[in-house]
Order: sequence, then C-alpha cells, then structure tokens
Amino acid sequence: MIRESYKSICVVAVLLLATLGISCQEEEATNISLPNEQTILCDAGDKPQLSFSVDGAWHLSSNALWCKFITPNGEMQDMAGKAGKVSVMLKISDLNQTEESSVATITIRVGEQCGTLATVERSSRDLYVKLFDAEGNATNTIEIGYDTYIETSFEANFTFAATNLPEWVEVAERDASGRITITNAISGRAGERITALLRIVRDGERENIKIGEADNKYITFANRDNSTSFRYALIYNGMGRNHLTFTGPTANAYGWEVSLDGKTLRNYDEGNDTTTTFSDELQYKIVSEDNNYHILLVEEHIERGIPSFECFDEGDAKLWIEFDKERMTLRINEHSSNKPRYGAVMALPSGIYDELAGNYNALFEEDTSAGLTLPAINSDYTKFVLIDFVQHDIYGAKTMYAYHSLSSLEIYCEPYVDAELATKYGTEAIFKCDFVNPIAGKTPGVIINPLIEGWDTAGHDKGIAGVEVTHGERQLKVSEGEYYIGDNTDEELSVHLWGPKGGWNGENVVIVFKLNNIAQKVLVVTPPAQ
Repeated sequence: MIRESYKSICVVAVLLLATLGISCQEEEATNISLPNEQTILCDAGDKPQLSFSVDGAWHLSSNALWCKFITPNGEMQDMAGKAGKVSVMLKISDLNQTEESSVATITIRVGEQCGTLATVERSSRDLYVKLFDAEGNATNTIEIGYDTYIETSFEANFTFAATNLPEWVEVAERDASGRITITNAISGRAGERITALLRIVRDGERENIKIGEADNKYITFANRDNSTSFRYALIYNGMGRNHLTFTGPTANAYGWEVSLDGKTLRNYDEGNDTTTTFSDELQYKIVSEDNNYHILLVEEHIERGIPSFECFDEGDAKLWIEFDKERMTLRINEHSSNKPRYGAVMALPSGIYDELAGNYNALFEEDTSAGLTLPAINSDYTKFVLIDFVQHDIYGAKTMYAYHSLSSLEIYCEPYVDAELATKYGTEAIFKCDFVNPIAGKTPGVIINPLIEGWDTAGHDKGIAGVEVTHGERQLKVSEGEYYIGDNTDEELSVHLWGPKGGWNGENVVIVFKLNNIAQKVLVVTPPAQ
C-alpha cells in the first residue's frame, strides 16, 4: 500500500516537472533576466549551496528525488521566494545511486520566464568491498586453512563475485544447520554480508609451503561488467607443526608381511583379494611443515596373546628398521628368530614429537572392543602410521596356529623336541605354546588349529579327525568344560582349550591331533604364568 502511494507521488512529481520543462521551452523572453546557469558537482551526503540574484519572485523545482531543497518546512522538491540575493542549500542523498554518475536539473521560474538554474551532477556510488575475520574484525587479507576451514565474511555496496578464484583454494559455505557444502564460488548482493569457508586443496606438495602478502597470491572481486575490481591477498600459514601427510607404496598401511631377511615385503588387499610384493625397501612421500618430522618404531610384544608396546626413536641402538629421510625409503632389518615380531613405523610431525617429549605413553589408549582391556595405538595417532607389519617366515607354511580366545592375537607355537613324546605318539611333529593368563571376570583360553590336511569339520563328523587331551596322567573332558572341538571364527575346526578344572598344578597339557586314530601332531601347552 505504501509502495503504491509512493509510486503515485513519483508519477505526479515527474508529470509536474515534465510540464514545467515544457512550459519553460514554450515561454517567450521578457524584460526580467534569469540567473546564469550553474554546474554543481557533488557526492551523496553533500549539502552544496546554490546562490543567485533575481529581480522578481521566484520558484525552484528539482527533477530528481535525490536532490532536494532544505527549507524551514523540511526537505522539499520545490520552493519559492522573493526577489533579491538568494542562497539555497541542497540535500544530496544516495537514493537510486548507481555505479554511474547521476544528473539532476534545477529549474527556476520568475514570472512567466522559466529556465535551468543549475545542473547537479552526483558522482557514482563509491564502491567498496569490506572483509571481516571469523571474530568480526575488519581485515585486508583472506586467510585459508589447512585441514580446517577459516571463515572470512564479505560485504559490498554492489553485486560482486570472485573472478579469479585459484583452483588450489577450496571454498565452502555453512547452512543454518551447520552443514558444510563446497561451492568453490564467492558472490553476494549489495548490502548483504556473506561468509565463505576457505582451506587449501592438498596435492602432496603445496600444503607445506606458507603464503604471505609478499607472495602475490590474490582473489579479485568485480562488479557485473568488470568495470570495477578489488584485489585481496591470500594468506596461508602452512600445515602447522602438528600435521603431516604421506603417500606410501600402497593405499593400505596395515596388513603387511616382511620376510625374515627383510628382503621381501608384501601387502594384502582384502577388498581386491590381491597381494602386492616389493623387494628390499618401500618408498614414501612425506609432506610436513618445513619437511620436519621424526621416525618412530613401535614394537608390539605379544605374550600369551596379550600385547604390550615398546618405542624406539631415531638413532636408538635398538632400532631394527632403517629410514632414509633424504630418499624417504624404509628397510626392515633381518630377524634371526622364527618367532614373529610385530612393528609399526610412524612419522610424527615435529609439533607432536615435541609434545610427547619422549613420553610415548600418550601414543596409546585402552581398547575394550574384545571384552577385555588391551593397549592399542591411540586413534588420534594412527594417521601417522606408515606401515604396520609382522616379520616372520613368509616362505614356509605354518605348521600350527594358536591364538588367545578373547584378544584373537597369536600365541606362537614353536617347534619342540621331546623324545619321550615322539616315542609315545610316533611323531616328531611336536610344538609348544603358552597358555593364557587369568583375567578377572573372564574365562580365557587358547584356540588351536593344527593345520593338518583332512583334520576338519567334515572329518570330525565322520569320526576321522579327533584329539586326545591329557594333563599329567588324566584325560581332560569335554563334559567338564575343559576343552571342546568346534569351529573357530574362521569356521575351521579347532581345539578350544580352557584348561584343567582342578588347576594346572605346574603340569603341561598335551594335545594329540589324530587322523583315523593315528597321531599327526602334538602340542604341549605350558601352564599360565605364576
């Protein structure tokens, strides 16, 4: 309603001014002379003076709503007065101001004469783009983040857009719900404050190089016809000392096997069911701020199916891996024992390394996913693991496999020489492993797969595959819950040993694996640690 009334007033005003203009053109000259025409140059917000002398009563009118007369009755579009020396003050507003200059005509009527008293030229709008940081403070630069976005807000008095947004800058916006969407564009309307989120697009090289104002990296903002533009420097303070990225020989840092001589390294891809093999060394590309990082070997000791960790820093005499920082290559030293050894090699950013200050307990956390509390590399640090591996005999076939019933970690079955057992059961395929230690509130055991061809579920169902389990002179019983034969989590036939009901009493448990009642392999299980 208000808008319609305003339109009507404007129409009437325009018609009135047009009529005055036509009257001025049609009037014939009289003896009264009109003041000389003036030109007034001004900006929005100015209050220029218009002075003239006239011999008779006069009437002034302005043909632009942004150019008005300041009168005792307020700001008016026209005004009148008596003969004499006159000084009138104008009010120049920013109404309908555009990116081009505007012109208003002030017409004077004296008696029956009419003419142009002044041409008022208002300058084009003073275009600007204002920048604000995340705290709302004015800034002259645009900062981009590394792994997190940095906010910058933009406000202009014209419709604008970024015209040369670098491809290595990722731009996103956050909606009212907090959801972030990548837009890779910055634009806004006049008077609107918009917020953009910016971070660097990583390529494995550029992210470790800082960018300052002197590096001449810019984003330019322009109006619709590109006649006016504003340029602001990009600032990137680098990755930070707590960040590091790397690419390795495969996409998977886990599931690696290394031969005892360290010459063969292979990685199994479960998704593609493929194995990739490397010789002698592994090649990495590590990116960190100022190329400053530290190599750490985390050795995992597994005793009776329970892990513990020991860390070896660069230069430690006990370090059994070699990492060449200049070439970024990793070698695993030879292992003289058939017992598997487990390790993880980490590349720690300098900031993280300094925070730890040699106290590597912070690298680990408690993992309760198996139903018991076990140490594990903290999830905050697993992103720094270059490789997690086991070094063992990858050429020979496993002869016996046992693992902790709760942790599922291997319990090493080592070859064992016992002439008495060999004579008694007629086989020299004898092995030894340790039983698990007690755990409060749990009943842990050892699960054993003898890896004997034909010793499987089908063979057991047919009475072909069987076991004999003894503790001293007494045979253990399934009915007493001391052991049973059944499938393990891999659906392979295994012996699940829970131990003698009356306690171990310092004696071993002997498990004889048989096919057609003929002993194939023997496993000696030692008592829990005291």
